[in-house]
Amino acid sequence: MSVAYYIALKEALPNFDPGVNGKALARVGDALDNLARDNGTPPLMSFFSVSPDDIRAFAEDADVSLPQEQWHSAKDGLTTVLQILQLVENSTLARKQEVLADLEEFRKVLAKAAEHGIDWHLAIDY
Repeated sequence: MSVAYYIALKEALPNFDPGVNGKALARVGDALDNLARDNGTPPLMSFFSVSPDDIRAFAEDADVSLPQEQWHSAKDGLTTVLQILQLVENSTLARKQEVLADLEEFRKVLAKAAEHGIDWHLAIDY
């Protein structure tokens, strides 16, 4: 099974499938975040969040206080993805074409979410 990054939306987009591949982004996640940071761009992982229910599924016996799910403006996410797209285009990042394809999928979903004022966060499928 492959790890993949995906977009979690706070609300459904009408007549729009927000599905993305995200496997290439997950494979080069650390390198991609370093590239972003080195160039003054927020890394994708700065948009990461998880619901308390998802955490409970992994730690069902743990008696801990769980953080609240964080939501971010799709406009902010879109700005970041556009910046990262440009950085990757001018880089020698591994799996460059696959990463660009994933980022383009993210761009399309975040543009649509921004258009509708729907918040989002980065999620990871294990």
